[in-house]
Amino acid sequence: AHAVVAQKAAFGLVISASHNPFGDNGVKVFGPDGFKLSDATESAIEAELLALLEHPREAAAGKPLGSISSTRAGADSYVEHLINSFAQARLSDLRVVVDCAHGAAFDVAPSVLQGLGVQHTSFGVEPTGRNINDKCGALHPESAGAKVREVGANLGITLDGDADRVILLDEQGQVVDGDELLMIAALSYKARGELRGNTLVTTVMSNVGLEVALEKAGISMVRTPVGDRYVVERLRESGFVLGGEQSGHIVCLDRVTTGDGLLAALVIMEEICRRGVSLSELRAGFVRFPQRLINVAVRHKPPFDELPEVHAAVRAAEAELGSKGRVLLRYSGTELKARVMTEGESEQVVAQCAERVADVIQKTIGAA
Repeated sequence: AHAVVAQKAAFGLVISASHNPFGDNGVKVFGPDGFKLSDATESAIEAELLALLEHPREAAAGKPLGSISSTRAGADSYVEHLINSFAQARLSDLRVVVDCAHGAAFDVAPSVLQGLGVQHTSFGVEPTGRNINDKCGALHPESAGAKVREVGANLGITLDGDADRVILLDEQGQVVDGDELLMIAALSYKARGELRGNTLVTTVMSNVGLEVALEKAGISMVRTPVGDRYVVERLRESGFVLGGEQSGHIVCLDRVTTGDGLLAALVIMEEICRRGVSLSELRAGFVRFPQRLINVAVRHKPPFDELPEVHAAVRAAEAELGSKGRVLLRYSGTELKARVMTEGESEQVVAQCAERVADVIQKTIGAA
C-alpha cells in the first residue's frame, strides 16, 4: 500500500496467504490511493477475468508487451518511512522479540528495528515459499512468548504472513490481542489530542470489555461487520483515524491506508516509552468479558431472521445474558458454517446460552 502511493503506481498486487498456510495463497489489490479496492470493483474485475478465460483474446505481441523487473525500492522506501516516523520516539531502550512468520516482513521488520536502535531477537525470517505461518506468527504466539521470557525482552511482536496484523506479548510472555492493543492505542491518541471524533472503530467481534474500558475514558466505539476493509470504510466515511479488529488488524489512518502490524507495534512501543511503563501495565485497564464461539455445520445459509426458532432462541439468550451481554450470529464467508458468539458477565451463562442457540441452529439447518 505504501509503495503504490510512493511510486505513483496504477495499482498494487499482494500475493499472500495472509495468516493461512501457503496453499491458501491469494491476491490482494490496492488502488493508486493505497486503499484496498471495494467489493464491487473486485467483483467486476473477477467477472472480467472469468470472461477472458471463457473467451480468450489474441495474445499481444511486440511493443504492447510489458516487462517484469525486480526492485527493492518499495521495501526500502517503507523501511525509511517507518524509521523517520518513529525517530523521535527513543525506542532504543527496549529489547524486543519479533516473529515474522516466514512472511513479507522477514527482512523489513528487523531492518526497521535496527534502524531505530531497538535491541531485537528475530525469528521466522527464512521464507521458503512453503513455510509461511507454519507454527509461527500471529496465530501461534506461544513461541515468541517463550523467547520473551528467555531473553528478558520488554515485549514480543508476532506478525502474520503479509504483516497486516499483529499480536503482542507482554514482558511476561502473555498474549495481548487486538482488542487490548486498540484500547492502548485509543487512550494514547486521546492523550495526544489526535483521536478524531473521540471515536474508535472496531467490529462486531470485539469484546464488550473494550467498550467498557473506552466508556470509562470518555471514548465512543463504533462497530462494523467483520473485516478490516469495513473498518477502513467507516473510518473514511466518518473522518475517524483509529480502528481495527480483535484479530490484530490495527488501522492508523492518519499514518497508513490499511492494517499494518509493524506500524501498530511501533505505536504501542512509543507509548511504553512515553509513559515509562511496561506493556502489562498498559493493558491493566482491560477486563475481558467471558466469550464463547461455537461453529455449526449447516446445509445452507438462509437469513437468520427468516428462522423463527433461531430468532426465539437468540431473544431468550439475550434476556438471560442481561444488558452487558450479547449474541452474535453470522455465517462463514468461505464454509458452510454458522458461527454463534455469546458474551456476558458470567462464564457459565455465556457457555450455556451459546450451546442452546447452537443446538437450535443444528436442529433447524444443521448438516446431517
